[in-house]
Amino acid sequence: MAKRLANFQSGRFGLAKRTKISPACSLDILPEEIKYSGLDKMIVYLYELYKLYGKAKQLPKIAMKNQLYAVMESRTTVDCEVQQALAQGRIKVFQTSLGVDQYCLMLTEDYLSYIRVIHAQRGEKEMSRALEKFTTELIPNCFDITVDKEVMMKKHKFKDEEITELIKFGVLTVKDYGHWWIAIPGVGAFIKDLTKGRQSILNLIRRCSFKEINSKELFSRKALPSAKFGYHYHILDLIGADELLPVDSTTGKLLRCAK
Repeated sequence: MAKRLANFQSGRFGLAKRTKISPACSLDILPEEIKYSGLDKMIVYLYELYKLYGKAKQLPKIAMKNQLYAVMESRTTVDCEVQQALAQGRIKVFQTSLGVDQYCLMLTEDYLSYIRVIHAQRGEKEMSRALEKFTTELIPNCFDITVDKEVMMKKHKFKDEEITELIKFGVLTVKDYGHWWIAIPGVGAFIKDLTKGRQSILNLIRRCSFKEINSKELFSRKALPSAKFGYHYHILDLIGADELLPVDSTTGKLLRCAK
């Protein structure tokens, strides 16, 4: 990534002398005590950024894996820490349709609590046998982002109709025959708002001179209506997804479109 950023920078006529690519963490979006507090607390801080905003209060407590790329020292460090937390059962990682390495992360306890909230909102007094087994047996003992037929039917004794029930509830989605992704019920609303926020902020910056904006100027503005999670959450997401580059300049920290 560093080579790519350097090549991008050198290709800007006359700008290489006055600017340099800056670590995302230099934007000071994360307080110092959060930067070094560990993965779990960082995930909590990230989702609390968007829980401040309107409709987002009703959404699951999600951080994006690529946001961690924006604030931790290297992608290798992020990958190792996420894999370790998943293997220890502290977090759950969820596939999305957004692209490579763009996974949703939730603390396991938040994921289970969210399932209970969704169940209660649907007006059912007691969990079905399938959902109860899913939350009390499968999830505490599943350390991957997928499950297969052998695990579901032989190890945990789920029946075909119970698997179908879990798919309808939204905690499983089909990967291929006999394999399912662990999923977040209703995550489509989150992905929709995240995507709209990304696009609206990118469009705003592309309209600026040199397709860049001073970070303080951006953060001082009222959030765009379509940026429902607030600028800080979306900016970390865009930097980690390689859509924005944090750049040092004589006028302060800049956010520059990568494309």
